[in-house]
Amino acid sequence: MEKPKIQPVTHEDVKSMVDARKWFYTPTVREHFFNPKNIFKTEEEVATYKADGIGMVGSPACTEGKTLIHVNFDVQQMDNLTKGHKVLSHDGSYNKITKFYHPKYDGKIVKVKNQFGDVVLTPDHLVYAMQIPEKGSWAHNKYKRKLPVSWVHAGNLQKGDICPYPIPKEVKEVEYIEIPVTKKNFDYKSKTIPTKIKVTKDLLRLFGYFVAEGHTRKGEIGFTFGITEEKFVEDVIKLLKKIFKLDTYVKKREDRNRIDVTTNSIHLARYLRKNCGTLSYNKKIPEFIIFLEPELQKSFLYGVWHSDGYIDLEKKKPRAEYATASWILAQELKVLLLRQKIEHSIYFEEAKVVKGVNHAECYRIHVGDYEALKKMSKLLKVKFSYPKVSRIAKHSWFDKNYFYMPIRKVEKSQFSGRLHNLEVAKTHSYVSDAFTLHNCGDAMKMWIKVDKEQDRITECKWQTFGCASAIGSTSMLSVMISENGGMKINDALVLKPQDIMERLGGLPAKKFHCSVLGDKALRSAINDFFRKSEQTDRIIVESARIVDPTTKVTDKDIEEAVLEGADTLEKVQKKLKVGIGSPEVIPAVEELIRFYREKYFG
Repeated sequence: MEKPKIQPVTHEDVKSMVDARKWFYTPTVREHFFNPKNIFKTEEEVATYKADGIGMVGSPACTEGKTLIHVNFDVQQMDNLTKGHKVLSHDGSYNKITKFYHPKYDGKIVKVKNQFGDVVLTPDHLVYAMQIPEKGSWAHNKYKRKLPVSWVHAGNLQKGDICPYPIPKEVKEVEYIEIPVTKKNFDYKSKTIPTKIKVTKDLLRLFGYFVAEGHTRKGEIGFTFGITEEKFVEDVIKLLKKIFKLDTYVKKREDRNRIDVTTNSIHLARYLRKNCGTLSYNKKIPEFIIFLEPELQKSFLYGVWHSDGYIDLEKKKPRAEYATASWILAQELKVLLLRQKIEHSIYFEEAKVVKGVNHAECYRIHVGDYEALKKMSKLLKVKFSYPKVSRIAKHSWFDKNYFYMPIRKVEKSQFSGRLHNLEVAKTHSYVSDAFTLHNCGDAMKMWIKVDKEQDRITECKWQTFGCASAIGSTSMLSVMISENGGMKINDALVLKPQDIMERLGGLPAKKFHCSVLGDKALRSAINDFFRKSEQTDRIIVESARIVDPTTKVTDKDIEEAVLEGADTLEKVQKKLKVGIGSPEVIPAVEELIRFYREKYFG
């Protein structure tokens, strides 16, 4: 089918086109994408379904081991993670890692960059994104916002495409924190402080001051402010007395342009070292603050930003900025700002000398958007004096669940070596410091029920971790297989991707391979039915080497079994029955298991 040409249009025409999604897919594809047929939506449905054949195709896509992942309340490199860690997923929830991959890779990679950072991926890795059509009028966000969001291959992303970044949703109500107090024998010096502290805005503001400007040395707790920041010095003195009953000592150092505030409590110092970090490069936000209600978090942001950040509305380009040597703190502040729906960017600044003053390398958080500065002014209790503007070009926006930001750069290069990926329970997705990623490339799993007397497939269910085209084409395939009482197996085996394309009304040329995925999964499920029903003579072997002539198990079957977790001979035999009737093939099977285990898991 000839792809319709997009003519120059008015804004109202653009709106109509967007509503109908005719700019990219046919109405039939759109229907199957937004309302897929015969799909399993939950793991509970999968667990209770009694299938006669199950097939799975696809391969894990990958990223660099140094990719930074939001995990629990922390940010860590992917190659430092372990099973059981909970990672932030595309829906804003945290879910457990269940599996790791460390495949060897030799080929093209894609580096994608936005205002939060960048990520390096194989071209088939799926990224949560909104593709902006090259033709038509899409400059205004009100039109972009109506475009569909789906999983897009990294290799198909372009500068200007939009990437939704999830706003973490988890909230944990904490009414009190406990300060451990353990006195040693003959300890007559350490001061007694309250051990149960109510979580209030005052406490959060004090913790904000400490994370930015505080330090500890044995039992000493210190804060360092600029010489003109007496307002915050007085606030710290008041808060330490009010919350912890601690007296303070203040020393002005005009020769160093600073004011030092110190107090002493070995018990509070230990707590702060453990929960806030010890040095400038490993400062962090206490875990309980990360999960508080956004309204309470404002008080922490007030303290931390006034201490190590600034807001200047008098500049030619008004801005608010925060600088820190701690990458973890920068990422945690990003989360807090997202929960306030304050648009910002993060960048790394090399060490430099400005007017004879040494500036260490740091991470900067920049706020320059009009609406974002308005919110920051209110949060920091600073009068908003930004000149009113009649029209502001917006390239990013928030909704209830996501922050949408454009891709700034896409680069492609060659790579040879090991890459990494992981599998995540429930959501099958994870969030890096800059992008929302699927835990695999296109992958398809299919379940069939067969009327054995009529040799007819009566039901076809499926799940895919793929793009819009993969979803639409597989939905249509499942309808074709099960309609009119079901399709004969021999007829199903001669179905071609072109048959699916014809029923869909066509797919873009670069998306044709997505229709092949469902077709392969169906053949895999049928072969599984043949194997389970002992019809090994009917098993179709395509571009694979038969390892066991009795069961017709191929090297591809063993590869898929290893990918699904069968990493020992016993597990593979339980799944495929390979070598049970032909023990002479077992050494070859074990060699393949070792090969694929090394290839995918390192």
